Amino acid sequence: MSKCVSCQSETNSQTFCKVCGAAQDCSGCHEPFEENGDFCTSCGKARNVTTKQASPSTKGAGAASSKKNMVIGGGIILAILLLFVGTKFVNGTLLNSPEKTVDRFLDSMLKGDVAKATDYFNPALMDGFSGVEMDEIVGAPITVKSVETVSETSTMASVDASLVYKENTDEEDSNTASFEVVKIKGKWYINEIY
Repeated sequence: MSKCVSCQSETNSQTFCKVCGAAQDCSGCHEPFEENGDFCTSCGKARNVTTKQASPSTKGAGAASSKKNMVIGGGIILAILLLFVGTKFVNGTLLNSPEKTVDRFLDSMLKGDVAKATDYFNPALMDGFSGVEMDEIVGAPITVKSVETVSETSTMASVDASLVYKENTDEEDSNTASFEVVKIKGKWYINEIY
């Protein structure tokens, strides 16, 4: 008597196991096992070292599970794409405002990243700019209290930033920096600081 390749119950010469429904063929080459053979006559693989195979009654369930996994995987990929596109849209349009441009410029300056800070200036003004003019702000003990748009048209805005300076003493000194911001090709850039 031969044993099932999956559940080890007696199979005689049946093509499928009457207990678990596993096909009685070699998992390596899919040749049917001989009735009393312990090894595949085609590739030599041992009869009882296979993984459990799906029975005919569960093959439909496996396909449904596979479809369900594909739908879930596709949904996850779609959600990631929507999140990426949405983030790009929000960063590129909704968050692109005169206030955000000034806020990001000041944040870059206070972190000491002059190269990043220059990205927020009108590109037409950057010819020959060395960044030396901004070195006095870099790393200064300044905090940004608020950034507000004073006036805005479709292509130009005036933005005030309330800054707090704290020197080596405990005293704080407040000052307001005003920025002229222009819109070029849908993005806001600093045109002038006064």
